Formats: sequence, structure tokens, C-alpha cells
Amino acid sequence: METETQDLFAEPVTPELAAKHIAAVAAHHGKNEKLAWKRKVKKMMGLIDEVGVVEQEILELVLKKQPTLDEIAILRAEMTKECIHPKDHLVHLTTCLMCKFCDKRISIPRILKAESPEVDEGEDVSQ
Repeated sequence: METETQDLFAEPVTPELAAKHIAAVAAHHGKNEKLAWKRKVKKMMGLIDEVGVVEQEILELVLKKQPTLDEIAILRAEMTKECIHPKDHLVHLTTCLMCKFCDKRISIPRILKAESPEVDEGEDVSQ
């Protein structure tokens, strides 16, 4: 088998020889198999065209939602800059608090560290 492969590539590959090799491989299957293959290729191309239409619709929807996403990004940047650190976004990290909205670490006031952990929301702790 090895000598056949060596003999096949012993001579330089010319365009005519390449065409001869391609024709030999292509002629390996019968006419019915080739027709069935062509039908499948035609069907696949039709399905690819259908996907192209759907992809175009998706692209149009993405372009339609982009202005709204831009407005959200602008509003979120403004809110992050002016963050009031709402209670539902605060996380206690042992030595400090972290606001999950703006990702800022907030030190715990000394007066609160000394007091018991039960502090009312409305209670003024600044003195």
C-alpha cells in the first residue's frame, strides 16, 4: 500500500493529473447517489436562505433596541455617580459595607461599631 501511495505522488502534479485524480474520486459513486446528494444540497441551500431571513429580522430587532440600551447606560452611569447606596444594595463585608450598585466600599462609622448591631433605619447616629 505504501508503494502505491509513493508511486501516485512520484510524478509532479500537473493540472491535468489533478483533474484526472478528481474525476476518478468523483466517479466512485453511482448516478442515483449523486442525484440524491444534489437534492440534499439544494434543500440545505434553501434552509440556509431561511436562516438568512431570520438573521436579518434579528439584526433589525437588535438595531431597534440599541437606542433604549444607550439610554439605560447613560442613566445607569448617572445613577452610579450620584449613588445613594440603597439598603437593598448594601452588603456587609466584616470591615466595611459594599454597595453592589456602584461597587463602592463604605467604611462603617465608629459610633456604629461600638453600638449593638440593632440600629433602626430612622435613628440618627451622627453626633
